[in-house]
Amino acid sequence: MIPIVVGLITGALPIGLQHLFEGEHAISYNNQRPIILLLDSTIGEVKVAINNVPVQNLTKYKVRIWNSGDKPVENLKVGFFFDTKDEKFRVFSIGLTTDPPDPFIKIKVDSLANNKRNFTYPLLNKGDELIVTLLANASPNLKVSGKSKGGSFNEIKDGDEAQTFNLWFLIKFLIWIVVTLLILFIAKFVLFSSR
Repeated sequence: MIPIVVGLITGALPIGLQHLFEGEHAISYNNQRPIILLLDSTIGEVKVAINNVPVQNLTKYKVRIWNSGDKPVENLKVGFFFDTKDEKFRVFSIGLTTDPPDPFIKIKVDSLANNKRNFTYPLLNKGDELIVTLLANASPNLKVSGKSKGGSFNEIKDGDEAQTFNLWFLIKFLIWIVVTLLILFIAKFVLFSSR
């Protein structure tokens, strides 16, 4: 009877461990502090306009988005919302760069309103990142939201990325050690009890 139990445990444990150690879908992003490139109060009487749109504070926004999980993420949807009701607010330009560079990737951009943009990224492999740079005529707060199938979308504040420690990996590793020791103990017990 004991060999059957040991056989079942040793057969079931690798399957359970495989599911435990299976990769996850996770996207992280860093909404960097906006940089005001031109402040209207510092230029005096000079009126600045781009494409006939008055510029109060020419502001550069930069958001890094990367695959922090273990699996590729397909059709990642990211929304950008500028917290303003000013009808004169405009986004003048959107810069999209990938790391590693991929000249063949097609990133879909939807302008839903003057203060909303949606991006759909077709494929983000493990470790790949997308850098979105926006240039606007004012400095409202930028809110970022995201959605991917079966994954999480986590904000990493400035400076936190270096301190991020993968506790889940440590827990998995400790479970692996305990299970290995348990299998060795059961195998030894069976060997000594059969003598």
